[in-house]
Amino acid sequence: MNNKNKHQQEIILRGTYVNMAVDVDFILAMLIAEIYKYNDAGIKSLKLENKRKNISFHKLTMFEKIDVLKQGVEKYHNEIYLRHLEDFRMLDTLRSWRNLFAHQKMEFKSDTIVTFQEIHSGFKVSSTNYDVQKIWSDLLEYRSSVMSFLEILQTFIPLPVSFPKLV
Repeated sequence: MNNKNKHQQEIILRGTYVNMAVDVDFILAMLIAEIYKYNDAGIKSLKLENKRKNISFHKLTMFEKIDVLKQGVEKYHNEIYLRHLEDFRMLDTLRSWRNLFAHQKMEFKSDTIVTFQEIHSGFKVSSTNYDVQKIWSDLLEYRSSVMSFLEILQTFIPLPVSFPKLV
């Protein structure tokens, strides 16, 4: 794979993951707004993992939004929470991948291997190799979970759009 193709592959792969993460972030915000619409006291009593207090909603990290949504769905719509446990786990995994794509150097070593490099304290760099095909197949699984969250959203807000089903 020449450098131009490597760069194109990076743009496609990184762009796809980051774009999906942006979509998920928007879906999380819409779901949280619906879950807590009539529960102002509930949203004020949330326990954020990093113990930040009085933070405005738009400044929550993706991790915090996932946590806020989990708490609200579990408390106010437990049947939905139990039915979608695996989708919530998938959100955590997608968030981890999003952090890799958003914050780490990425390099295609070949058509099949991509390396992520992370800088640690003392400017030490660690590298981790991943199988490109596995990353793409995981992306389809994440997409399936994202579609499930859109279906959850449709239980609260009748959306005018129909979403394509995965084959």
